[in-house]
Amino acid sequence: MLAVFILVILLIYAIVRYYRWVARYPKGPLPLPFVGNFFQLDFKAWHKSFTIIGKQQNGMYTLFMPMPFVQLTDFQIIKEAFVDEGDAFVGRPDNKSMQEIFSYAPNTGVSFTNGDNWREQRRVAISILRDFGMGKNLMEEQV
Repeated sequence: MLAVFILVILLIYAIVRYYRWVARYPKGPLPLPFVGNFFQLDFKAWHKSFTIIGKQQNGMYTLFMPMPFVQLTDFQIIKEAFVDEGDAFVGRPDNKSMQEIFSYAPNTGVSFTNGDNWREQRRVAISILRDFGMGKNLMEEQV
């Protein structure tokens, strides 16, 4: 009996903590604990589900699959997010599985870096590619 009581208390605690975590993100359809919004979407026509939810939520919403995905569907919201507030949206998400695969050299390479390290590596990569002829019409001279 005591074990069941403790299990119920832990389950309630986990659910309350989950919904506090969910509250940090933009509003969207209410997710279920541990599975998110996965079963609330039409599996055969995902795009229709996204369109309907976008209209209901005025162009910005979060889906939990079970990780959070913030969706922007209104042009003005997208423009405000990426043009006016671009610095707030710079960077890449932390992908734990990719970090485990490439753990021998974390935060390296153009594909997996962020911030100043990314800018530096991108600048070097573009200069090297230009030295090899990227952006030049070498075939035009041959013809």
